Amino acid sequence: MARDRSRMRERVKNKAKRSQEKSGNFNFNLPDKKKWFKPKAQTYNLDLIPYEVSVDYNKDCPKGELNDGLTVFIHRQIGDDKKDVICPKLNKGEDCPVCEYVSELKKDYDTNKNLIYSLKAKEISLFNVIDLKEDPDEILFFSTSPFKFTELLVEEILELPDDCEELDYFLPESGSTLKVRFKTSVFNDKGKEREFIQVSKIDFAKRREQYEDAIVDDAVDLDKCLKYYTYEQIESILFGTDVEEETIEQPPEEDVPKRRSKKFREEEVEEKPVVKKRAVKKKVEEDPEEDDDEPPFAVGDKEEPAPKARVRKRKAKVEEEPEEEKPVYDCIACSDTGLNSKGRPCRNCAPKKKEVKVDKDNKCKFGHVFGKDYQEFPDDCSQNCQEDDWDACSNLSEELEG
Repeated sequence: MARDRSRMRERVKNKAKRSQEKSGNFNFNLPDKKKWFKPKAQTYNLDLIPYEVSVDYNKDCPKGELNDGLTVFIHRQIGDDKKDVICPKLNKGEDCPVCEYVSELKKDYDTNKNLIYSLKAKEISLFNVIDLKEDPDEILFFSTSPFKFTELLVEEILELPDDCEELDYFLPESGSTLKVRFKTSVFNDKGKEREFIQVSKIDFAKRREQYEDAIVDDAVDLDKCLKYYTYEQIESILFGTDVEEETIEQPPEEDVPKRRSKKFREEEVEEKPVVKKRAVKKKVEEDPEEDDDEPPFAVGDKEEPAPKARVRKRKAKVEEEPEEEKPVYDCIACSDTGLNSKGRPCRNCAPKKKEVKVDKDNKCKFGHVFGKDYQEFPDDCSQNCQEDDWDACSNLSEELEG
């Protein structure tokens, strides 16, 4: 049977291209055909384009204001399928099964130290950028790690005077161009040397041409492009239980912006007729940046998959028979079981414990209340706090909660 070799070769080429681009498993909900910025070891002239914050839970910027980028906390390589999961607790202030599991593991810290570190939420940074040399008429989606890019940018910003015009670097009508040099670095991965691309220098320069405010409409809404799982789905990913696969997706970005800027004037695209289709699962693009070439957060620490464990099950409601009288409980909160819905001692009826005093010589180095403010300040707690201090603060937090 004769085969169409040209079509076969095309399929092989396309498959290889998809495999090359699919270097991570962290998903975003992006407009179709959205391009990514993937730096090489060379110098770039980049314009950062802000986006308008459209949610109430953004911790860096109020709703309605312009934000230069977004820091996202994720749990990486979770469960048997090694999925990346956005942490609902550190990003939105909601309950997170992974964070709860880490708290349980810390009760036997010495035994579970490596597993705790592998499950602990880590940061990525998201930006909208324009590569003035390669894609001057396209806003690119840039996903990176603080170690590879953001930390140096933050250092350069902090060096600027308070009234410096360069602090407006991301604003459309008064911003600056970033001259960014990337280099190839090497790290040791279990005795094997591996290369990755890392920023080595950032300078602020005057833009040759500014933008109209309308360009903000072309930028990806970085808060809404994130793919969140429900509590039950994260629990299923972590422990390997079955649950209906459905994600909480933010509304997609519009492919055609409402307004166009000076640099983005193009011919009007003819409107295509609307064709009704059956509902299908929405495609999501995967992050080509968060790949295996990123150096480990602590070289030598062994990453272990989360073991299958007991899954917390919520108590089913028991229908009361009409002929039976309702039992009378001394404590309505726990029905005299002594435990709350999370299996912890009920605060309403449990005997009061000794007041735990905070060690005055062991205060938080960032000015927060040691033990009481545990994980309330993600930038200080998860990123900057030393591991020993972080563990001590966590242990005291649990003791204070009783």
